[in-house]
Amino acid sequence: MDIIEYFKLYPAATVQFVVMSQPLSDSAPPVRIGTLVSNNKMTSRENKRRHTFINKRLKEAGLEKVITGSDEDEGCREMKFML
Repeated sequence: MDIIEYFKLYPAATVQFVVMSQPLSDSAPPVRIGTLVSNNKMTSRENKRRHTFINKRLKEAGLEKVITGSDEDEGCREMKFML
């Protein structure tokens, strides 16, 4: 499938989310955990799936989630995790 056909089938992303982690050590640089793009029109079902996916990946990496939160609008543009 060429790029023109791709954009006919799928909406273009308008937002890029970058998931970062800041180690507690003074000399340690921040770490990019992941990046995803979106058209910023997510449903609550999609938000739940994102939480589930992120929780699964954190567990696989041996990280424990202490608390999570997100803005409460339908789009859920911001998600927060404390590890």
